[in-house]
Amino acid sequence: MRNTNRLAFLNHKSAEQLEALWENTFAGAENDRHVHAHVPLQYAVPNKSLLLGFVAQNPRLWLIQRIEEKDILGYVVYGQIGPFPNSMGIVISRKFARQGYALETSQELLAWLRGEGKTEVFANCLESNLPIIGLLGQLGFEQLGPTGKSYDGVNELIFKKQL
Repeated sequence: MRNTNRLAFLNHKSAEQLEALWENTFAGAENDRHVHAHVPLQYAVPNKSLLLGFVAQNPRLWLIQRIEEKDILGYVVYGQIGPFPNSMGIVISRKFARQGYALETSQELLAWLRGEGKTEVFANCLESNLPIIGLLGQLGFEQLGPTGKSYDGVNELIFKKQL
């Protein structure tokens, strides 16, 4: 992925950057509530060692770093996510939410996928995750409907975009 004016996408991750990802995005009660309000528990990262394993095993996962400030604000991933092939996922720290970083990151990922010759991409989220549903609509994703999975009575939805 190419960098944007504000963001760098890091595929080679240092221990310091991974620590910053954990602290900014997953550590603490407020971050935990934020992540679990938007991500089904089966996709959430409950501890640092699982996060490090997930990041290390996923070559198509990029840390998102603000260029000027050098802080890590989340990650973006592409590939097999749960049962969905050719899927994208994005996690932005609570303290960086609603500042356009998810849109900027998603636009760059979609451009990169087109350049890689991909013709479609999927995304899934909980029906209660209104910010991501709005983002996917803004990016031109079509909602295909429920996946058939429900988490604490909240349905998971699947979206598709032709590239």
